[in-house]
Amino acid sequence: MKAIILTLFLGLFAPILLGSDTDQPPVFHVDNTVEIEKSMGKHIIVDGTIREAFWVRGNVLMLTFREEREGFLAVSFRKYRDDLDEAFDGDIATALEGVSVRIRGVVKQYKDRPQIVISDPKQIEVLLQ
Repeated sequence: MKAIILTLFLGLFAPILLGSDTDQPPVFHVDNTVEIEKSMGKHIIVDGTIREAFWVRGNVLMLTFREEREGFLAVSFRKYRDDLDEAFDGDIATALEGVSVRIRGVVKQYKDRPQIVISDPKQIEVLLQ
């Protein structure tokens, strides 16, 4: 009887206590703008290859994924620069240009484009080339 109760307990509460795969945020390819935009305000993961990585006037890091000025964008700000540069061999912009990455964070709208703000180097995962 105790074994049955224990089995029922673990079956019901193990996913709550241990977490489950459904806790993972959804993953979208950078070109899937429609699904990324549907996820506004939610934690998501975006995969893609960074086309350009550059600082605008030393204040805003832009990580672009397309030639056109549309679609998903990842950005960061000067206050996070030291941590980001340190995590990426001293210069995040140089280290990430042309690299396939996975970006994690809350997607928000900025000037008609979905974006994730990078505040921690752990939000960027470099994928195997």
